[in-house]
Amino acid sequence: MKETTSNNEENLLSKYFYDEELYNSTNEDEIDIITLRYTLFECRKQLLIAIKTLLNTEFAYGKVELREDYDKLQIECDILKTENNVLKNNFEDLIDNCKILIRQTTDILVERNDYYSEWQYAKNILTPRPDWDKCSHIVTYWQNLSIGKTSEQLVDVLINEITQENTEEYLPMIINNKNVFIKVL
Repeated sequence: MKETTSNNEENLLSKYFYDEELYNSTNEDEIDIITLRYTLFECRKQLLIAIKTLLNTEFAYGKVELREDYDKLQIECDILKTENNVLKNNFEDLIDNCKILIRQTTDILVERNDYYSEWQYAKNILTPRPDWDKCSHIVTYWQNLSIGKTSEQLVDVLINEITQENTEEYLPMIINNKNVFIKVL
């Protein structure tokens, strides 16, 4: 392989730099032209090798980034990967928290609906509700009786009403330690 490369280089040198007619004339001062020719030939050969090496080096490293730029990009890439991992972990935590909140909200809604159903059941079944139309005149009557009275006086009026079973239109009341009958409207 080395000999093939060497032969190719010699062919290039002989083709472009070695011109036989230039070196055939003899110098009058009898300088050794053969030595000069050989030296010039070797210099041109080395020049071609250097040019070829330079071109190969420029071609090989033309697309290469500088080491400093590569290191900066590598550090920036590592920072971005770390931030990405942190954001992914935060996102997964948020998803878990959101699922927990949804589950808790669903449980609360189910519990609320259960309590509402129990309340409806207790309201309709367990606690009897009076027919207020039957006793509407008594409600207005009681409102008239309760105006300006303390709760103790109202209890006395209620006890008298219950114990005496007053069916008349008069309701007995004690005012200033006196029994008074008030006409029901």
